[in-house]
Amino acid sequence: MLVRFKFARKLAVAMMVSSMSANASNVNGWRTGGTGVAEGAHPPVMGQPDATIRWKTPIQSWGNASPVRLGSQICITEEPVSVTCFDANSGQQSWTATNRFMDTLPASERGNSEAILKTLAQDRQRQTTLQAEMGRIQRELRRSSSDSTVQERFDAMMSELNAIGSRQEQYRAHVLSDEHGMIGYATPTPAVVDGNIYVLFGNGVMSKFGENGDRKWSVFLGPPLRPMRGYHTGNAASVLVADGVVLAPFGKLRGIDPATGRVLWTGPDYPHYGTPALAHVGDTTVVVTPDGELIDPKTGTEMGDPLAAIEFIGPVAADNRVYVIGHTRYPNKAPGAHATAYTLTTTPDGRISATKDWERALGKERIYATPLVTNKRLYVLYLRGELILLDPKTGETISSIGHLPRGANSSPSPVLGGNRLVMSFDDGFVQTYEDGNELQRIGRANLERHRATLLLDDNRIYMRGFQYLYCIE
Repeated sequence: MLVRFKFARKLAVAMMVSSMSANASNVNGWRTGGTGVAEGAHPPVMGQPDATIRWKTPIQSWGNASPVRLGSQICITEEPVSVTCFDANSGQQSWTATNRFMDTLPASERGNSEAILKTLAQDRQRQTTLQAEMGRIQRELRRSSSDSTVQERFDAMMSELNAIGSRQEQYRAHVLSDEHGMIGYATPTPAVVDGNIYVLFGNGVMSKFGENGDRKWSVFLGPPLRPMRGYHTGNAASVLVADGVVLAPFGKLRGIDPATGRVLWTGPDYPHYGTPALAHVGDTTVVVTPDGELIDPKTGTEMGDPLAAIEFIGPVAADNRVYVIGHTRYPNKAPGAHATAYTLTTTPDGRISATKDWERALGKERIYATPLVTNKRLYVLYLRGELILLDPKTGETISSIGHLPRGANSSPSPVLGGNRLVMSFDDGFVQTYEDGNELQRIGRANLERHRATLLLDDNRIYMRGFQYLYCIE
């Protein structure tokens, strides 16, 4: 149905939560290294007696971003524009900070910003009152008996509404609306590098904080790009770190100086919900965008001919192999789910060349979860509740499992720790499988509804629900 299609498409984005890749050991963020594999982790089996909830902490607001580890803390983003960190062992809150437009201004200008925020809040209340009253007056105007004073009242209210609209436009960077819906402002997953956390929100504000919550800098990257690819509102692409540059996929792909927050380079438009992948060709890092662009993280320049494009989620990479799996658009082909694998190499002139290894159709069902990548298997989760395993060398189907919880409008991405594949679903179920070509379910539990991908950390699972943050061990 058309209504369901639009609704589901909107939520696709929520779980793009969207794709962070980074291979350096001191970097973590969305799905840790970008492949979905948590190196060294041995997560507990949900539903088995020896798996216990170490702590369960109430959170102030919902959010879609995956939790990340910052030193001895677990950090999450909260709607609309807050980052909050908790002690990893006790669940006690350590600190929280806002990421408003006013936080990007010099201290001397923030007092005026507080007054602006107060005025805008009053404007929103007055706007609601005026719109209701004007509806009544319009009905009165349609009566032939209405006199000139009714029209004058209507004109005065219209003038007041126009003034409110002008202020909202003038100070729109301050305004947080509900236009993002379930995608929200807090869907991009932060990145943690060398004891600092970098957060990006859908209002265009990016910030750097130290482990104690001290704000190092906050910058405004401008208004969001509209419309988005595949939908129109909301932002979900996560922060990346590559070659000493913080990458911000918001409106445009930008390279940010981690020390100062200064924009080092501005790349192509970024109307995507999915996060780029980071491929590695020898010592060269290549940023692969959902449009298939190959970008140098140090300069923002294009490095080679583009690969296939993808919608809703981003590509995934393991070393010099790139996989474009999901809702793709190919020349002379109807939109649908496809999978294509590439091997990247360096040419004598320093450019990047991509060789297509294989390509196959995956049907028309949508894929909203970012695929999991190992050197043995690709794990592709369909929204309809089916997981297929593909051979990364050939693209052939190894096996599949069905009758999984069907995503209502989002799909947290599968993650792997040791020999345990962990999948969670937005209805609250978490299922654990013994990894292999033929997956065997070894545990199942139901906690609470969520859209955030799980964090596997050592022998623990951190899960971010709508009401609580969980530590399971």
